[in-house]
Amino acid sequence: MSNKKLSIVVAICTCQRNHLLRQVLASLDAAQHCQKGDIHVLVVDNHISQSAQSVISEFSHFKYPLHYLFVPQAGIPLSRNAAIDWGLQHNIDACIFIDDEIAHDNWLVTLVKYYIHHWPDVQVVTGPVESIVTASYPIYLPKDIHNKRQSKRQTGEVLLEAYTNNVIFDLAICKETGLRFDDAMQHCGGTDRLFFIQAANHGYKIVWNRQALVYEQIDTDRQKLSWLIKRHARHGVTYVQVTKQLHDKGTKRIRLYVCEIFYTLRGILKKSFASIQDI
Repeated sequence: MSNKKLSIVVAICTCQRNHLLRQVLASLDAAQHCQKGDIHVLVVDNHISQSAQSVISEFSHFKYPLHYLFVPQAGIPLSRNAAIDWGLQHNIDACIFIDDEIAHDNWLVTLVKYYIHHWPDVQVVTGPVESIVTASYPIYLPKDIHNKRQSKRQTGEVLLEAYTNNVIFDLAICKETGLRFDDAMQHCGGTDRLFFIQAANHGYKIVWNRQALVYEQIDTDRQKLSWLIKRHARHGVTYVQVTKQLHDKGTKRIRLYVCEIFYTLRGILKKSFASIQDI
């Protein structure tokens, strides 16, 4: 545990999803004020229209310093890397990533407090995402189908991976190793999982905090079986793309292509079609 007051940036990467950005900022502004660290909020806009600026202008009395950064080249890993570089340039100690999630009232306080208490022995802390569905949610789909595998994890459990939907990490990881999100995978997803697996492989410790909760609003389009099938197919492909990056590209090539077929099919079938059993 350190007595140092850490400077922390909450990075929100967005691309023409102003209603979700507005939702995230409003939840942060309404939540408990976090005084455990020197908190900054950074909106990283990855659309040429730079429309996120209009949303930011609605929060002129935001409780934390609110910053804007435009990244013209498309790709979520580029936006995440820009947030990291911004943090390093401004001598920020730790970075929090939250995607389109809604912050629970005590999320930021809980996440930062736990991180500071265990830092520097723990360099990454991640927490759960709970899905919120609409009243028109199809009766044949289980309401927990969108939730990540997290219900059985206990606070303090050591993990080998994390994602950018609810995570805080020491920017020294990036400074010491040069680690960044892989911009060669800018269109296929999975760069967040790859990033934190690589951090763990470097010896940095990732732990779970189940009390640091955020919510994900599931819109109507994402409640369709067709969308879920495509989603899990993408997950299968992404799984293998990440595996390829973690292995020597000159070895096990045939095995990886076989795995790609297998995990793509498994991604399509696993949750989507299994959910029909609940009709």
